[in-house]
Amino acid sequence: MYRAYYGMSAGGTPTANSKGLFTNAIYGFARMMNSLIMNPYDAILVAFDAGKKTFRHDMMKDYKAGRAPMPDEFRMQISYIKEFLDIMRIKRWEQDLYEADDIIGTMAKKASDLGYHVDIYSSDKDLLQLISENTTVHMTKKGFSELEDFTPEHFLEVYGIPYTSWVDLKALMGDKSDNLAGVPGIGEKTGVKLLNTYGSLEGILSHKDEIKGSVGEKIRANVDSALLCQKMATILRDFPIGISIDELDRKEMDKNRLIEFYTELEFKSLLKELTFDAPKIEQNKMEYKAITSGLELSDILEDNSAMIFETFEYNYHKSPLLAIGIKNSKGTFVVDPNIIFNSMDFMMFLSDKNNHKAIFDYKRAYVLSKRLGLELLGVDFDLLLATYILNPSAAKEEFKGIADFYGISDCYYDEAIYGKGAKKFIPEKNVIYSHVAKKVNTLYALKCEAIERLKEKEQYHLLTEIEIPLSRVLGKMEFQGMMVDKEELNRQEYALNQDINILVEKIYSISNHEFNISSPKQLGTVLFDELKLPYPKKKGQSYSTDIEVLEAIREASPIVPLIIEYRAKTKLMSTYVSGLREMIYPFLHL
Repeated sequence: MYRAYYGMSAGGTPTANSKGLFTNAIYGFARMMNSLIMNPYDAILVAFDAGKKTFRHDMMKDYKAGRAPMPDEFRMQISYIKEFLDIMRIKRWEQDLYEADDIIGTMAKKASDLGYHVDIYSSDKDLLQLISENTTVHMTKKGFSELEDFTPEHFLEVYGIPYTSWVDLKALMGDKSDNLAGVPGIGEKTGVKLLNTYGSLEGILSHKDEIKGSVGEKIRANVDSALLCQKMATILRDFPIGISIDELDRKEMDKNRLIEFYTELEFKSLLKELTFDAPKIEQNKMEYKAITSGLELSDILEDNSAMIFETFEYNYHKSPLLAIGIKNSKGTFVVDPNIIFNSMDFMMFLSDKNNHKAIFDYKRAYVLSKRLGLELLGVDFDLLLATYILNPSAAKEEFKGIADFYGISDCYYDEAIYGKGAKKFIPEKNVIYSHVAKKVNTLYALKCEAIERLKEKEQYHLLTEIEIPLSRVLGKMEFQGMMVDKEELNRQEYALNQDINILVEKIYSISNHEFNISSPKQLGTVLFDELKLPYPKKKGQSYSTDIEVLEAIREASPIVPLIIEYRAKTKLMSTYVSGLREMIYPFLHL
C-alpha cells in the first residue's frame, strides 16, 4: 500500500478524484493486485497489521520508535483498499498483537505442510527468512511488473550465505526502520564474512573472544543487543491464528460491485480493462424504439433533437456507421442507417439550419454525414466541445468518461460493448442499440446543465460562436483532404530504407553483434555494459537511452551519432511515410 501511495503520487503530491477523495494508493494497489491474480493460483491471502501494539512491544518498548506517522491522505484510503479486496473476494486477515509478517509466516508454513507451493509477494526483506524449497519470496521492484524471485539458490547467489542465516545477518546489522540496533558498526559485508566463518549468530558469539580488532570489540560490547535483535526480527511460524487454509480458496470477483467501486472512485482506465460479456449488459433497461422504415423515421423528427452517430472504429473516416440515436420530446429512438435514404424528410432535417440539434463531437458527425452524401447543419450544441471549454482534461475522455464528469454513470465504455484489440467485434443489434440509446438519452439530459455551466462562466459564446463553427470548418478540411503523390512516397520509402540499412550495418559493426536497436534495454546494455561508455545519469534499475542521454555521450563513440540518426530516420518512416500511406483514401470527391 505504501509503494502504491508514493508510486502513484504526482511529483510527491497524492492525487485526488473530482470529489476530493485521495485515491493514489487505492488505484496503485488495485493495479498491482489485478496484475498478480492474472497468475494461476489455488488460494490467496492478504495480511494486514492490526494496530500499533504487538507482542514485540512487550519485549522492547521503543520497537519501531522514530518512524514517521502515517500521512492522513494515506490512512483514509486503507478502508477502500480493504473494500476492494472484499469485492475481489480475496481473503484478508489481521490479528491483534501480531504483525502481518507473522500472519504470512504462519500461513505459509501451514500451506507448505499441506503440500502447496507458496508464493509470497512483498517489498519487505524481513520475509526472506521464510524462503524454503517449497516457498518462493518475490521481492517487488516496480509494483508487480518487475520482481526478483528469491529461492534458496538465488538467495545464496545474491547474499553469499544460506537463507537460514538471514535473521542472524539482520541481528548483526540491525534495522533502523524497526529501531533495532544489532551490533553497531557491522554492515552486510562484515556480517556475511562472520557467518561464513562461524556458521550462525550463536557460533559467532561463542567465539567472540577470538575475533580480533574492532569487529571483536563491537560484538563483545553488544551481545545482548544482537540476541534481542535476532529475537525481534524472527517471524513467527506457528502462533494460534484464527483462520484456516480452507478459507482462502480462489473465488470469482463480484463484477457488478467492482464496476460500481471503480465508477465511484473514477478509475476510468480500470473500468475499461474489465472484461465485459456483451450478453450480461442490461440491454432492455434503457427504453427505446428501433426505427426500421423510412415512414417511421419521418414521424419521429422534431426540432431540438439530440443525435448520436455511432461507429465501430475510432477512425470515423473509414468505420461503418452502426446506428444513429435520436432523442426528443417524442421519445428515444435508434435508427438503422440502411433506411435513412428512404426518408427525404430525414435528409432535409439534417441539412436544415432551423432544426436545432445537439451533438456529441460535431466534427465527427459532420464527416460521417458527408461520407453519406448529406450535410449536417443546425447544430447549436456539442457536448464534447462544451465539456472541453469547461474542463479540457475531462474532454479527453470518450462519451462514458464525459458523462461521469457530469455525474451520470448509466453509460458503458465502448470497449465494454465492442471489446478491444484483436478481440474487437460487432455485437448483436440490440446490444448496440441499447448502448446508443443510453448515450443519446444522456446527451439530451445534459444539454441544459452544460449550457447553464457555460453561461455561469460567461463562456457560452465560445461554444456557439467559435468552437462549433470551427468544428464545421475542420470537418470540411478533413473530408476534403489533400492530394498525395504515391510515387513520391514510394521514392521516399526506398531512400529511407537504404539509409536505415546502412546505419544498421554500421551500428552492428561497432557493437560486434546484432541486437534490437529500437529496444532501450538492449541498447543500454550495448552502450554501457559492453562498450563501457560513460553513463551520464545516476544508475538505477536500468539504463535510460533517451535523446538527452545520447546527446551527452555523442562524442564518446561513433556509434552514438549513428543511433541518433537511426532514430530520426525510422521515425520519419513510421510516422510520415507509412503513416501517410495508411491514411490515403480512394479519390471520391474534390
